[in-house]
Amino acid sequence: MASKTLLRLLLGLVVLAVLLWFWRPWQGPLLSGYQLEERSLVQRVVASGEVSSKSLARVGSELTGVVKARLVREGDRVEMGDLLVELRDDEQQARLREAEAALRQLTDSSRPQAEVQLRDAQSRLEQAVRERERRETVHARGLLSAEALEQARQVETTARVGRDRARLQRDALVADGAEAHQARQRVEQARIALSRTRIHAAHAGTVQTRNVEPGDLVRPGDVLLEIARDDSREILLPLDEKNLGAVALDQPAWVIPDAWPERVLKARVSYLAPAVNPAQGTLDVHLELLDEADFLRQG
Repeated sequence: MASKTLLRLLLGLVVLAVLLWFWRPWQGPLLSGYQLEERSLVQRVVASGEVSSKSLARVGSELTGVVKARLVREGDRVEMGDLLVELRDDEQQARLREAEAALRQLTDSSRPQAEVQLRDAQSRLEQAVRERERRETVHARGLLSAEALEQARQVETTARVGRDRARLQRDALVADGAEAHQARQRVEQARIALSRTRIHAAHAGTVQTRNVEPGDLVRPGDVLLEIARDDSREILLPLDEKNLGAVALDQPAWVIPDAWPERVLKARVSYLAPAVNPAQGTLDVHLELLDEADFLRQG
């Protein structure tokens, strides 16, 4: 019974093998398959742009003068406080020396003289008071005329006015007096005017343009240099208006410089212009760089 079952099983396997053998030529080739997943559709927009700056400082002079030296040029890196342009300062130096000389004279000569004049005026007043008192005593005894007494009183009044005037002059010349304060102010103003002949960088950045050379006459309002701040570098894209539907604020972006194709910089859409340029059919898109990119140059 067991042998019959085994025989049937073997016979079935043989039949199955024969069927597979004949069916194999009718089977198609084996192909790789793909598993479908539901995901968000990603649309990439590729555009060319240029390096720009959100903050471009225009450096000028606060006074009219002749340029003595220009210490930077296009592409130079500057730090806050670096000297950029120097003007001739002969006139400012002379005014400072004059103001300092006046202050020294006030301290070394005018103030001691005022002290001496005050002491002399006080001495004359005391003498006039004593003379007036003496004449009052003599007049009370009937030995002096009223006219002589009145003359003594007038002399005392004049001496008192002179003493008060000398005191006011002395007080104006002391360290905290009005005249001393004005003299120190003139010195400080002369120093400020001298400092304005030296033009310094207000912030760190890169010089973009220069419009000045030694010997040039410059005036307030003239733009001598343009400096792009380090933290204001951005990418400006004139994007075709057909791609506007795929761009929105704060979207991520990637910047690949032509000169450094191996360096991919992260960025984000920071600004979209409010209107399309009708002549070119483009909209200005600004990208804020999220990675350090000191090697980039404007343009």
